[in-house]
Amino acid sequence: MPRMGGVEATRQVVELFPEMHVLAVTTLSTERHVVPALRAGASGYLVKDTEPDELVAAIREVHSGRSMISPEITFELISTIRGDALRNDGRRMAEQLTAREISIVRLIARGMSNAEISETLHLSEPTIKSNLTRLMRKWRVRDRVQVLIYAITHDVIDVDMLEVGDCE
Repeated sequence: MPRMGGVEATRQVVELFPEMHVLAVTTLSTERHVVPALRAGASGYLVKDTEPDELVAAIREVHSGRSMISPEITFELISTIRGDALRNDGRRMAEQLTAREISIVRLIARGMSNAEISETLHLSEPTIKSNLTRLMRKWRVRDRVQVLIYAITHDVIDVDMLEVGDCE
């Protein structure tokens, strides 16, 4: 946002219009972003990849005075509150990946399509899709974006070190 961040905008809106309910919709889903927004007065917090029907339901919930938080964010908050016990379970799930699945995740993080990953790893595209589907089932996520969020959150990939490590 050009003049101020979302947290400050939320704080000002709630101060000026106490009857208004704010629903934050953002790509920032870590506890260090969520908690300040909620403290500033947001009644809900969703990630931008929320499905349209879920977004409409969240707007209705917040408008009626209730709260709404994306399930991914709820997991993060509970994990933080529980002293990272759930996060450690997630790391164990991440450690159960095959070398091929780890390679695929790292190549997705580099922005590659299934066809590009297929070419890089010298595997067929259906094999890449099959491995990705199996990985998403293991992690209980529904798309490539959630795969990346999970991988970063559970230290499968390091955002600052995406080029480090052999992917083949």
